[in-house]
Amino acid sequence: MMKKKLLFPALFILVFAVLIYSENLAIDPDIRSGEYTETSPDIDMGIDDYESEELPVSESAMNESSPAMPSAALKSIYFGDVKISAALALPAMDDFNSLAGENGFQKISYALSFDIVLGYKISEFLSLGPKIGFIKGISDGVTTNDSAEINLIPAAGGLTGGIFLADNKLRVSAGIYGGYAFVNGKITEYVPIAEASQAAELSGNGIYADGFIDINLIIDSVMSAGISAGYRYAPMGPLSAKGAYSDIIKDSAGKDVSADFSGFNIGINFSMNY
Repeated sequence: MMKKKLLFPALFILVFAVLIYSENLAIDPDIRSGEYTETSPDIDMGIDDYESEELPVSESAMNESSPAMPSAALKSIYFGDVKISAALALPAMDDFNSLAGENGFQKISYALSFDIVLGYKISEFLSLGPKIGFIKGISDGVTTNDSAEINLIPAAGGLTGGIFLADNKLRVSAGIYGGYAFVNGKITEYVPIAEASQAAELSGNGIYADGFIDINLIIDSVMSAGISAGYRYAPMGPLSAKGAYSDIIKDSAGKDVSADFSGFNIGINFSMNY
């Protein structure tokens, strides 16, 4: 289990190492800056020894416009980008789902996540900035009048690095973010005798981290869209509860359980430069 959890972070570290290495490759300063300085030939040529020759130029060549600037060059004029993503996540939820099985309410089998990342370019390949999100746990399992609703709200900051491929038609990027997250939710139990429901309001918090890899198709110099895959580390707990049903979050040993949102996710993203 520990090897599995370490595999994905190791992959992100490797990707970042490749990106940083590619950024530091020796490139002629004139090429990096886009400027070219013409040097004079070493051989002195007299005016009398030089004869100008006028080359024929077709009319179509004269009317031909300059080639379009590559997408990567166009992107370099922007300060950063905004990325919006949506994904299907598979949270661990071991403690929480064990509790659900013991008390007859529905388990959290998957989650839907939504993220916004604001990036500010610090180099041609790297950007940094904040990230906020919303992850909603989806109940599934036995049909029951008792229900569970649990959500995660992360606030993080980090780095994203990317390179262009396929003649600037694709961009492959990877990011690592870390911060803090907050849990809110509710467990509701239906009481047949009273023909009413009683609920426990859930809350919790904890350390949050995630990493992702994006493969995006360049739509134009401003927009791109593609697929994302990543891993989230978010063990939240122990949870606390208030309300008439507050003792529901205690396990058989009397300990408050946690809500572990850690797990893999896959989805889509849309990015726009600014």
